[in-house]
This record gives sequence, structure tokens and C-alpha cells, in this order.
Amino acid sequence: MYSKFCARADNSVCRKTKGEEYPFSIAANRMTNRLKSALLVGQAATQQRAKVLAEKYQNCPYVYFIATQDTKIYAIYFLPEKQRWWMDTIEEKPEETIGLEKVKITFTDDIFHPATMRMRLPEKPMNISPCGSNCENCPYYGQCCGCPSTIFYQHAESE
Repeated sequence: MYSKFCARADNSVCRKTKGEEYPFSIAANRMTNRLKSALLVGQAATQQRAKVLAEKYQNCPYVYFIATQDTKIYAIYFLPEKQRWWMDTIEEKPEETIGLEKVKITFTDDIFHPATMRMRLPEKPMNISPCGSNCENCPYYGQCCGCPSTIFYQHAESE
């Protein structure tokens, strides 16, 4: 079961439990910096591959929305500013990072969203991320903060 997390209108993040807001705990308490919004348009080799990848990433804590149309994937990400490099890496190396042939990433200037948005995080951090990645064995881990759903998630505050 996933906890209920939200982004406030000022793009900071909170955790809601039984109607109360308080600073994040566990992995989420380290994600209090401002969020960036990225729009991903990706091309998969086949329609089936697009569906498989969309299903694989549908529970990513940073993915707000993901959909397919034929061989294309459309996704909206909300992530800490410090993780912007990861989206740039996905665009530069789509096959290596998320399994797509081509990717175009667009960062938005301003984010307008409902007063509360839910982030999908497990009740307790996991060893393996929802997409099946193992942060501990990832070549980007260290530069990357790790997945917020895992025990490997590191502080994501901007320097």
C-alpha cells in the first residue's frame, strides 16, 4: 500500500496522514526542495514495447502521468531540481536509461496544479524500486539520489 504525499501550490512537498500535514518522513523528508516539471515524449521500437515500458514506470514516484499511443510514450514527471540531470541523461541515452529509442524532454517554466498532488511511495522503503531497478547496483547511483521508494534514497536538497 502506498502512502499519500502531495505537492503544495508553492511546489514544496508535504505528507498527509489522516488529514494532517507534516514534514516528510523516511525517504520523503529528504525531498523538500522545489520541484521541476518535465514532459517526456518517447519512441519505442514497437507498440507492445511502449505498453511494457509504460507499465514498468507507472508507479515511479516521480511520474505523475504516463500514457501510450501506438509506439509513443507520453509522461509527466515532477522531480527535485537536483535530479534534472537525470532527465537530461534520459534524453541523451534513452535506450540505456529507460529502454526507449528516442526521447524528447521539455522542462516547464512554471507549474500550475491542484492544491494537492499525490506521490506514490510505499509505506516502508523497499530494496528494489517500483520499476525493478536496484539503485545500489546502478552506475548512476552516487550522482543520482536514488529512488524515493527505496532504502537507497539520499538527501535531495539543492546545494
